[in-house]
Order: sequence, then structure tokens, then C-alpha cells
Amino acid sequence: IHEEQNHLRVRYARVEKHPAEDIERQIVEKFGEYLEGCGLKETVEVSIEEMGEITRPPSTQKVRQIFSKVKAPPNAS
Repeated sequence: IHEEQNHLRVRYARVEKHPAEDIERQIVEKFGEYLEGCGLKETVEVSIEEMGEITRPPSTQKVRQIFSKVKAPPNAS
């Protein structure tokens, strides 16, 4: 979830046998690698939230992978 400019919140659901610490470490590593490759690692904050389950809209049953609450800057193309 793109919460605000330069802040992303990652929500995840886990299988019981996988420790939350391991999953969160992997998420931080992967986002860190991606952001570093884009030159944004020092600019963008990533927070992580474990969910009991990821809800799906009844109409589509699809998980929305990216959700932005932030409007694009006026100079974005």
C-alpha cells in the first residue's frame, strides 16, 4: 500500500510453519534490493504488517497487489 509519498506498507499473510521474522526479513531484503537498484533505498520507507488473511473482493476474488492512496505528482509522466 502506497500510504504517503516515500512510504510503502507491505501486508502479508503467512503459513503457520513459516516464522514471521523470516518472512519479514525476506520482504525487507527484496524491497531493499529493488529500491537500491532504483536509487531510492535512502528515500523510501517500507513498513511491514502481518495479516491473519488477505481479504479478496467478492466480485473478483483477486488480491489487489498494489494499492496507492497517493496522487501522482503534477510533474509525473
